[in-house]
Amino acid sequence: MLHITNGVRYVLGIITTIILIPCFLLVTVALSCASSAAAAVIQVSGYEGKTVTVPCPYDAGFESYEKYLCRSDCRQDADVLVRSTETTKGRYSTIDDKKKRIFTTAISNLSSKDEGRYWCGVTKTGFDKYPSEVSLEVKKAEWCCVKTNTMSGIVGQPVTLSCPYPLKHRNNRKFLCKGDHHDHCTDVMTSGSRFTLQDDVSSSSFLVIVTKLEEGDAGTYWCGSDSTWSPEKYT
Repeated sequence: MLHITNGVRYVLGIITTIILIPCFLLVTVALSCASSAAAAVIQVSGYEGKTVTVPCPYDAGFESYEKYLCRSDCRQDADVLVRSTETTKGRYSTIDDKKKRIFTTAISNLSSKDEGRYWCGVTKTGFDKYPSEVSLEVKKAEWCCVKTNTMSGIVGQPVTLSCPYPLKHRNNRKFLCKGDHHDHCTDVMTSGSRFTLQDDVSSSSFLVIVTKLEEGDAGTYWCGSDSTWSPEKYT
């Protein structure tokens, strides 16, 4: 059973895969400056509103040197976001682990504007050294906690999907939609369908009962209980 909660939305992802065996249909429902051509590229990702850490490893011999994280071409001081001599600066905080030789910057309250290319820099006489390039991806916060659950069923028999939700969503409309992605799915809770929704407020969850499973029922489903998100927007 999954309980997926975040500050804005609540969703439950279901991925259904069919494996045919004699007389049966097994339905698996799985509810994630100066540039250097030789610089290593570090891939980092985080979610909007959350905190992400950017590790910057450096070579032996530079333990006592100043390090920094910068954006753009790092040609101006304005491109430098934070230095190792600054423990905290706005949304940025740093730790320089000289034993492991890793300079780490934490960026809090991420937004889409933070996405892009960064450089790890080391201040030295002459030209600064840029041992690593960082590529930061910022993802939508509402999908940070979608997890999976596995179920099985038999063709012609019913199956029940359980969708827990936050207590604060108890008065919201509940729904189940089908589609490969949450932003393009179709509401299956239509009049006369084989899908029946039962909301149990006391347990903060709702059940979706699918009668007489068919091969066409295989696919991806999304359970939702957020009043601001509805499949009609994405169908």
